[in-house]
Amino acid sequence: MSLSPTVMSGLRAFNHRNYRLFFIGQAISLIGTWMQQVAQSWLVLTLTHDPIWLGVIVAAQFLPVLVFGLFAGVIADSWPKRRLLIATQVTKMILAVIVFLLVVTGSIQIWMLVLIALALGVANAVDMPVRQSFGIEMVGREDLINAVALNSAMFNGARVIGPAIGGIVIATVGIAAAFLFDALSFVAVIVGLLLMREADLHGNGVAIRRPESFDAVITSLREGITYVRTTPIVLLATVTVGVVSTVAMNFRCSSRRSPRRRSGSGRTASASSWPRAAPDRSPPRCGSHSAAARSRCSCASVRWSWARPRSSSASPRVATSVSSLLSDD
Repeated sequence: MSLSPTVMSGLRAFNHRNYRLFFIGQAISLIGTWMQQVAQSWLVLTLTHDPIWLGVIVAAQFLPVLVFGLFAGVIADSWPKRRLLIATQVTKMILAVIVFLLVVTGSIQIWMLVLIALALGVANAVDMPVRQSFGIEMVGREDLINAVALNSAMFNGARVIGPAIGGIVIATVGIAAAFLFDALSFVAVIVGLLLMREADLHGNGVAIRRPESFDAVITSLREGITYVRTTPIVLLATVTVGVVSTVAMNFRCSSRRSPRRRSGSGRTASASSWPRAAPDRSPPRCGSHSAAARSRCSCASVRWSWARPRSSSASPRVATSVSSLLSDD
């Protein structure tokens, strides 16, 4: 069955081989990224039991974007974008592998997550402007608007699918598995970038003047800001995005909601305090008020969650976990 001309027109960006490779790899990678976001929020609450640390982690992840975003734009205009994207994706994959190993070994601490979030923010500060400006090189000016629309659909689709899969994975397999899938998802986009043909990129071979000093970088930034300020349509788009991103864009807030059961002494115990390993192993004692003891307990719980039993009486229900992970404030 052939597609109608209207549908074909809406998918014309897929006529470009490089964009098809980019779209497939990016779709898989974004699903892993959203799974990582859910797992990271769950992990922070598991380690600290304090929602304030969620804000600290998010701030650490976006602070480098705020500080280095303009300078990253200069880098995006001065260096081959495909090679930059490969470098940023490899960096983010390495960070995901580090988190996975720390979680699965039970060595993860909250300060490690803060440092990793800062490193991830630096990688994103370079990745975001490069990836957004790479579209015109893949499809050209004629199909750029269509590619932007497809990218938006891909992003929002991954935003729905990724957290749902992440919640199910955390509830059935363990939190470390979500970080492992995130690390593996970067392979798809890296392979796609490596398979692209340089000769098919639009604007390939155009000489680009690279700043050779800090003063040259500042001059480039000043030229970009002047262009935005003196071009009404660009200024309107920039202000609109800035306002929406500041006051209207929501950040997902995850809360650990787990069913409760009666312990032998009659006290109510949450599911997060039940043993998650084999029956012959006793859970860590979490009743201590010592910060060090609570930290050891959290790390042990994270480590055991990788191999916890599949019994429904020893783990939160999948539906409960998914609904809590997807709840937004």
